Amino acid sequence: MSLSDWTLKRYIPLLALSMLLLAFFVGFLAYKQITTGNVVELGVDFRGGTQITFDVPSAPNANDLESLLSQELGADVNVKILRGLKTTVSLETAMELETDDAIALLDSAGVNYSNISVQRIGAALGASFFAQAKRAIFLAFFFMAAVVFITFRSFVPSLAVVLAALSDIAAALFGMNLVGIELNLASLAGLLILIGYSVDTDILLSTRILKRGGGDSIDKKIKSAMGTGLTMTTCAIVSVFVLYLVSTSLVLDQIALVILFGLIADLPFTWFQNVGIMKMYMLRKNAR
Repeated sequence: MSLSDWTLKRYIPLLALSMLLLAFFVGFLAYKQITTGNVVELGVDFRGGTQITFDVPSAPNANDLESLLSQELGADVNVKILRGLKTTVSLETAMELETDDAIALLDSAGVNYSNISVQRIGAALGASFFAQAKRAIFLAFFFMAAVVFITFRSFVPSLAVVLAALSDIAAALFGMNLVGIELNLASLAGLLILIGYSVDTDILLSTRILKRGGGDSIDKKIKSAMGTGLTMTTCAIVSVFVLYLVSTSLVLDQIALVILFGLIADLPFTWFQNVGIMKMYMLRKNAR
């Protein structure tokens, strides 16, 4: 039995499974919002503070360096290490440090560094950036949903596409919490890219079912869409994963991981959730 046959034979329990998965993601994000005030931790770009990036000859122990620098500074320091063609360390703290202060901090801690870069953002400016980021995500999602509803002009198929996109975003935010990616300009870019890409396979599926003629059955149309859609998503996952593996940039790493989380989640949310909704919708429509 092929994957498409297996999916179509069990579309109701698979739909229920995808909805439970979505409920888990939403419940986790709601808990984060209630307990911390945000669904994901904010980076320096949006909460203010200082980010110090520099190269080191060999990778230090992140926990040891974090403890040492926090003790020297008298404030919490978050350390991230990127290993690639060169080893780069990124430090983040809520304190606002000038470049000279950052250099003095590393010197006092005995860190062997080169190519230092210091980014300082005030708390008020960070809050302003965060408000603009939320507005950008809302507008991107609103216009995407508007285009979908205008294209299909049918409530259930349009709602299924929008729900799948929401599910992918929720999964990406859960993944960011899981691996400790903060919401900053890089991860925001990944989420905006994901809003556009996550609806591709869902639109493909809905278009094949609603607008493809020739007298094909519903199952045959779904199988045709599944063959094309799985190929698209698999190629995208492989490409983004390779980008993550070869990248020597923290920015590209974060963008790649956010997109990767969403693409992986897109598989069950398109081919379990959306297929189940669309098949039930078409069966009821044809029975009238």
